[in-house]
Amino acid sequence: MKKFYNIALSLWSVIILVAVLMPKSDLLKTQDFIIDIPHFDKIVHTVLFGTFAFLLIKVLHYKTASCSRIMAFAAAISLLYGFLTECLQAAFFRYIQRDFSMFDFLADAIGIIIALGIYMLVSRCRNQATSR
Repeated sequence: MKKFYNIALSLWSVIILVAVLMPKSDLLKTQDFIIDIPHFDKIVHTVLFGTFAFLLIKVLHYKTASCSRIMAFAAAISLLYGFLTECLQAAFFRYIQRDFSMFDFLADAIGIIIALGIYMLVSRCRNQATSR
């Protein structure tokens, strides 16, 4: 299973990078297929980075570190990746017409927090935390 999660995390990282660096003009073309949901892009950010964090936790789960360290490290790396993708949007604004958005980063953080919560609910981390 470890190899599966490593591959899934790698692929998901690339999917995120492609999605956030897609030119705004290409995004506008895809809106015909999307239901007109207010702030749909924030939902997408939440799902993208929540999934990233969850996969990262699963990859790190195979390490011998404590659950709290794994969760903290996964949260830090996920937040850093979210921040860096927003910085890349700002750096390539001239080409993609997308800029750094604090609200997108906040949506990333919300997705990461949700992923941490879900993982704690469905994993042994919950048992480790309550047994101390």
